Amino acid sequence: DDNGTPTGYVAVFADITASKQTEERLQHLAHHDPLTELPNRLLFSARLEQGVKHAARLRRKMALLFVDLDRFKHVNDSLGHSAGDSLLQQLAQRLRGVVRADDTVARISGDEFVVLLDNVESADNVTVVVRKIMSTFHEPFIVERHEVSLTCSIGISLYPDDGDEAAILLRNADAAMYRAKDGGRNTYQFYAEEMTT
Repeated sequence: DDNGTPTGYVAVFADITASKQTEERLQHLAHHDPLTELPNRLLFSARLEQGVKHAARLRRKMALLFVDLDRFKHVNDSLGHSAGDSLLQQLAQRLRGVVRADDTVARISGDEFVVLLDNVESADNVTVVVRKIMSTFHEPFIVERHEVSLTCSIGISLYPDDGDEAAILLRNADAAMYRAKDGGRNTYQFYAEEMTT
């Protein structure tokens, strides 16, 4: 008014729901595989780094499993890439179903998945989870009205026994996976130092 006392107010607002939803979707896409909705390599690397620090602080063991499908290329070559994509989506669901809520399952490329098991007591505990993962392959995958039977090879590295850095653990699990493939596929292998000597 004439004395400079406020007599009302003016509000300006805008609905930013769509903008926020787009922002959240972009954030999700930056850290998740669009096909399987699992964490991607970027998010997995961050979780692995964080897991190593957490395990070091609490003096706990941790396991990293490198899961690679055996002869997956045959699925893509014989049934097409859409069939291969469907199989990968089904596998992602199966893998999520056999690990604990605190564990991480990620797809890091093509037909390569990794599983981070937090706070494991011993190699025996890891073996139980590995066998559960391998049992998910006993039932065929249904893709485009075809039954597809596959197996996998799994390499395992343990923190701190096989490395105290994220990159070393991943490299060693990868080396163990290749040893499993060389051993005839459809099996698992714990890392041993001679694999990278």
